[in-house]
Amino acid sequence: MIYVYAITEAAPGDRLGGSALFEWPPAVEANHPVMLVPLSEQLAAVASQADPESWSDDPAALAAAAYAHHEVVLAAHHRAPVVPFRFGTVFSTREELVLRLAAQASIWLDSLQLVGGCAEWDLCVDVDPNRLRESLRSRLSSPVSALSPGRRYLLERTLDRDLPALVAEQSSALWARLLTETRSIARCSVELVNGHRAFLIPHKMTKVFSLLVEEINELEVGLRVTVCGVWPPYSFVGRSLPLTAQYDQAQTEKCPTNPPRAAIQPEAMAASRG
Repeated sequence: MIYVYAITEAAPGDRLGGSALFEWPPAVEANHPVMLVPLSEQLAAVASQADPESWSDDPAALAAAAYAHHEVVLAAHHRAPVVPFRFGTVFSTREELVLRLAAQASIWLDSLQLVGGCAEWDLCVDVDPNRLRESLRSRLSSPVSALSPGRRYLLERTLDRDLPALVAEQSSALWARLLTETRSIARCSVELVNGHRAFLIPHKMTKVFSLLVEEINELEVGLRVTVCGVWPPYSFVGRSLPLTAQYDQAQTEKCPTNPPRAAIQPEAMAASRG
């Protein structure tokens, strides 16, 4: 079987079945090297020989293979723009791989245009309930210490009751601010099913984006934007997202994340979509 990690741009120096000047990390099966399989003059598939059925039922072997998959995708991402495939994508033969993937060349080229020169930044909002509770207290006109025990008890109950609504309100406002202030930085953004949001950030805007996150965190009370990871663009492939400045449309699109998964995916198009 031929195991596929990603589709990437073909470089002039690439040899048939490999890369003359690039050292790949170990494949999902270390005894088989990673190679580049040409699909056209512009495209190549990052692939290796593998038999997932030999390790798909072994949790330890599966975890090691998933790690190797990500490392190869990461290496390909550092080499050139990539369209990552899900963990476990296989074709029965090299000929089948070329036939199926080359037929979708226009899709892969559009996806590479979208993600070229970018990385995926996975952001989440962390909540400190105690600090938010104190923020709600500070909005009250009377100091808590001046209240009678009975009124203080009722106030505490009110604070507990209103806290979930405050968390939702403040979190929503924080995401809205982040989306507004990144319109000139992020190429596009998608909401993930785990409550995180992925931003497609050009490499040249990395420092600007990091400073913006730090600035927002300095002004927030009880909430913090956390960078959970910087990855190859797993969440931005196989989707019809804007390539240019139509950020308002992209920022409202909701779609699931597409990390490596522990399931065999024989269909290439299913593998590239979330």
